[in-house]
Amino acid sequence: LVPPLRERREDIPFLSEKFMHRFARKHGVRVTGISPACLIALCAHHWPGNVRELQNVIERAVILGADGDDLETEHLGFAPSPGLLARVSTTSSESPSNSNGAGGSSTPKDASTSSPNDLLSLADIEKKQILVALETFKGNRTHAAKRLGISVRTLRNKLHEYGVPGRDDDGTPEE
Repeated sequence: LVPPLRERREDIPFLSEKFMHRFARKHGVRVTGISPACLIALCAHHWPGNVRELQNVIERAVILGADGDDLETEHLGFAPSPGLLARVSTTSSESPSNSNGAGGSSTPKDASTSSPNDLLSLADIEKKQILVALETFKGNRTHAAKRLGISVRTLRNKLHEYGVPGRDDDGTPEE
């Protein structure tokens, strides 16, 4: 029986890196790596959902991350605890994945948990991505839907669901 992820924190940097590469390929995003602060936040998280939760968090981070940048803590969907942020600022030059040397550990000493209230809802993440896609393609729903991997009809329905005003087929605002 494999122990839960919270008991195997030394695996988190490796798994995060593997998932990052997998989802970067899947979503066509160029991600350069995972920032040290982000790795510390990942290692400090409680992971009640185990490896599957880590996988979902990394996929969300890749989707929210900018092309050509590292994944940062703001891409994770949960806010690191204030104590963790203090540790990050004092150890920002040290990457947890590089501290596995002799006697080193990639696990922060205080494994604080994030509150469920710190998490973004999937609907909020989805809405944000839809709006970014529309802005990127200057309101062109066909191009935005294609980049998001959904149909134009689904995009229109999502915009309606989120209360985002749209345009009808002749270009005039919908009522």
